[in-house]
Amino acid sequence: LVKYEREIIGQLEGIEHLKDFPTENTVKSLKEAVESLDFFWRVRVSAAEMMARIADQMPDPVPVKDALLSVFKGYFCLSETVSKERLVRRNDFSNFQQYFVQCAIPVSLSKIRLSSGMTPAGVFTFIANLLKV
Repeated sequence: LVKYEREIIGQLEGIEHLKDFPTENTVKSLKEAVESLDFFWRVRVSAAEMMARIADQMPDPVPVKDALLSVFKGYFCLSETVSKERLVRRNDFSNFQQYFVQCAIPVSLSKIRLSSGMTPAGVFTFIANLLKV
């Protein structure tokens, strides 16, 4: 849906309208938007924020958590061959757009809650590990 729109405003509006469809396919589409380097950084950040909003409407927000974690680890962490703990790479600030997305994903993860009001397993540990680095 969003990937076929050429204008930034249209992409942002498309992401905004996805909040009415809290499904696995919506999560996949938003994950693709966050991963795509072809999108403007604000569109990618909005997709990450929308994933957190959709997670609150889903009966099980774990797929959203897993999608955001996989994007973050894929782009911003060292590979498993270098570090089993998948340590975060140093910021070199050569690409500010990527830096803004890197900042938005942990914020979106921190907003995901289970129906009991608790944070899903792994999110607290992930954010605590980010603070250690």
